[in-house]
Amino acid sequence: VNFSCGGAVYFNGGGSVTGSTFANTSTSSGGYYGGAVYITGGDGSVNGCNFTNTRSSSNGGAVYITDGVGSVNGSTFTNTSSSTVGGAVYINSGGSVNGSTFTNTNSRGYGGAVYFNGGGSVSGSNFTNTSSSLNGGGAVCFINGGSMSGCTIVNCTSATGGAGIHVNRDSANVCYNRFVDNKANGIVSNVNDFSGSRDLNWWGTNNISNAGISGVLPNNYYQIELSAANISTRDVNKSVNGFVPLSLGYRMVLNESNKTGSINDLPDFNAIIKLNNSTGLFRNNNNFRNNNIGLFRFSPFQMIPGDVNYTSAKNPWNDTINSIGNYSFSGLVDNQLLNINITSEKNNNTGLGVVKTVNNSNVSVGDLANYTINVNNNGSTDLSQISLNDTLNNSVEYVSSTSSVGFYDSSSGLWNISSLSVGETVTLNISVKFKSEG
Repeated sequence: VNFSCGGAVYFNGGGSVTGSTFANTSTSSGGYYGGAVYITGGDGSVNGCNFTNTRSSSNGGAVYITDGVGSVNGSTFTNTSSSTVGGAVYINSGGSVNGSTFTNTNSRGYGGAVYFNGGGSVSGSNFTNTSSSLNGGGAVCFINGGSMSGCTIVNCTSATGGAGIHVNRDSANVCYNRFVDNKANGIVSNVNDFSGSRDLNWWGTNNISNAGISGVLPNNYYQIELSAANISTRDVNKSVNGFVPLSLGYRMVLNESNKTGSINDLPDFNAIIKLNNSTGLFRNNNNFRNNNIGLFRFSPFQMIPGDVNYTSAKNPWNDTINSIGNYSFSGLVDNQLLNINITSEKNNNTGLGVVKTVNNSNVSVGDLANYTINVNNNGSTDLSQISLNDTLNNSVEYVSSTSSVGFYDSSSGLWNISSLSVGETVTLNISVKFKSEG
């Protein structure tokens, strides 16, 4: 289908298009608007529509809305293009794009997918392989300000910067978005100072050099962090030693620990966590069991043993290594691989002293008694991740316990001590009631 304005649909006086599919439509050559839909003379909206292989010889490769407020909601654009600006959508007088997907869209000028001429907002939308051939804003161009949140911008390109976004004539707030593998700076602005916010985004790597505007980087952004034996890293590779049981952890954090954000406002995306031993596989799946913490989804029996997948990289995760050996603990998120090489061993420090006493050695059935256990580090090095086992026998009934550090589990008999400095003593008191004489 080929028309002058609106390759398939033309509204004069405002209008709405819902639940429709447009394929292989275009406007006539000579600079006409809206490769599939043209709405003028009032507010316009496009809802739940699909556009494929549409083209405009001027603005708006698929949709052009002028005069009134425009909105595009829940729609999909694939292989759309424009000869000037707005490879998929052009909104002239302000509006919004929400929950929509743009793939392989292109414009010669600004806004490889979306162009706002009078300001606008974009939320919850995905941009993949969108591009601007001659100018900036490989995904979105805001003229006269705007905002963008909850969006994913992947592998977008532009000729003059702003693979993700171009901002002109006013500020824009660009927060809680995911920028990955884009081929120019994530945001670029023609104003002298980017006065809006571009904090709280995930830039796809812990090296965010592609997030700068004139060399100035964001103040606050998300990073991935691995931890083992209470040592954390955001570097590509690190090695640690520790005593079993040895804690492991993974989380996304802000680069400035004193800042706060709402990580749930970021788009969801997947992460793969691997724990491999020296033979390449970690076969003790009990260490990666489904322990029903938070929203994690563990699938060790559907993948290589030791791999852990969960629905969102935003969810923290932790577990322990209980066996001695050499391990590789790695996290892969958006092609960013962090790795910790771990050597775990038993704690054979002869300077660790344990003394257990009881306050009443002559007891009858029904009597109470109190056990006191003192653990002291008489060695020359600080210790961490200490586990002491003191299982009560069948002649007594557990009543209560207190400890100066850690927690005593009466069912397993384990008292876990996170750290013990040289010369330090910690104490556990266990109160019991005798069920039989002994």
